[in-house]
Amino acid sequence: MEFSSQLFHLSQSHLTLLRQCPRKFQYIYLDQLTLPPVPTVQTERQLLGTQFHQMMQQKVLGLDVNGLVAACAPLRQWAEAFKQFPPTLIDGERQTEHWRSQVLGEYVLIAVYDLLIQGESHAQIVDWKTYARPRSVEVLHRDWQTRLYPYLLAETSTYAPEQITMTYWFAEAAEAAEGTGHSLTFAYDQHQHEETAEMLVTNLERLTDWRAAHAQGVPFPQVPLSAGMCFRQGRSCRFVDRCERQDFIMDAQEEPDLEALACIDGIAEQPLLAMPSSSPGRN
Repeated sequence: MEFSSQLFHLSQSHLTLLRQCPRKFQYIYLDQLTLPPVPTVQTERQLLGTQFHQMMQQKVLGLDVNGLVAACAPLRQWAEAFKQFPPTLIDGERQTEHWRSQVLGEYVLIAVYDLLIQGESHAQIVDWKTYARPRSVEVLHRDWQTRLYPYLLAETSTYAPEQITMTYWFAEAAEAAEGTGHSLTFAYDQHQHEETAEMLVTNLERLTDWRAAHAQGVPFPQVPLSAGMCFRQGRSCRFVDRCERQDFIMDAQEEPDLEALACIDGIAEQPLLAMPSSSPGRN
C-alpha cells in the first residue's frame, strides 16, 4: 500500500461521517481541505456547547459554577434544568473527560467520556447534550457514539458488556416531556458487543480499501443524491461545489433515504480537532 503506515485515529464522529458521506470524510481527513467559514450562529452554538461541558465538568467535581453561568442565560437555564431533572447516576469513582482507546490493525479507536462512573459491579458512561432528546430513540441507539463508547469500555476494562450502561442527558426537553425527556439510558450486552465488533471490522476494512484506492488517485465514493446529504434542512453541504452538485434540486416528492441519515445532527457538539491526516482527533 502506498499510503502512510501511521496509525489512523478514529472517534465516533469520524465513523459517523464515514457512514454519512465517504467523500466528505476524504476531503476533511485525507485531503485536509480548508472548509469555508462556519456561519456565526453555528460558531456561537459550538462555543456555548464547550462552555456547557465545562460547567458540567465543574458540577461533577463539586466546584462552584455560579461565575460561569452568571453572564450566560442559556447556561443558567440548563443548570436549572439539571438541578430539577438530574440523571440517575450510580455510585462509584467519577472521572470527567476520560479517554479510552483500542488499536485495531492500523487504526486507533478513541472515545472521550464526558463522565465515567466506575462502581463495584457496574459502570456508567454519561454524555451531556445541549439539545432536546431526539424523537427517535432507535436512531440514537444505532448511532456510533452509543455503539462505540460501551464497546471500548468493555474492551479496556474488567466490566462485562452487561455491566455497562450509557446515559445521555439533554439540556433541553419539550415542555410536555419535562422530567422524563432530559435523560435516556441504554443498556449494553454481549450481543451488541459482538455486533459492534463485526461492524467495526467491516467499516475499517472498507476504509482501508478506499484509502489504498485514494493513494492511486481514486476518490472515495459519493453518497446518492437521493440520500439527502447534499441539501438538507435548508442548507447545502460546504463541499457541494467541489462535488459538482451545486445545480441539483431534489424532487419535492422524493423521500430521502432515512437509513443514510441514521445519525443525530449535532451528536458531537465539540468541533473536530485539526490533526494530521493519519490522526483525526476527538469527536
